[in-house]
Amino acid sequence: METAHAVVIPTCPNCVTCSGGGYGCLPYNGAGEGGDGLYIICNVFIFSGTIDLRGENGYAQTIVSSGNSSSGAGGGGSLIISTQEILNNSGTILTNGGLPSQAPSCGLVGGTGGNGTFLIIER
Repeated sequence: METAHAVVIPTCPNCVTCSGGGYGCLPYNGAGEGGDGLYIICNVFIFSGTIDLRGENGYAQTIVSSGNSSSGAGGGGSLIISTQEILNNSGTILTNGGLPSQAPSCGLVGGTGGNGTFLIIER
């Protein structure tokens, strides 16, 4: 039986493909980071664990001189699995977007992160 190899491609924080949300009040704190992308190519797929590609929640931060700020959440990541055979698929795949933050003083709420997707291709 062959061992499966996977590559995780981080989407944040230092690239142009971040899926983080925008700011709710003042742009003093960063938005939640988006989930990673994962592409698995294997001959036999045995999966009983958890793959967690969830987006990060937004941040609420109190700025002493400027009031409060809130931010949007990061979007969920995406997963592609390409395999010839699935022997066990009892695991959990998490691709949810994060939850926004809310700044108490301005009442604005950042955006919710969009959900990611997954695709399993049995070839």
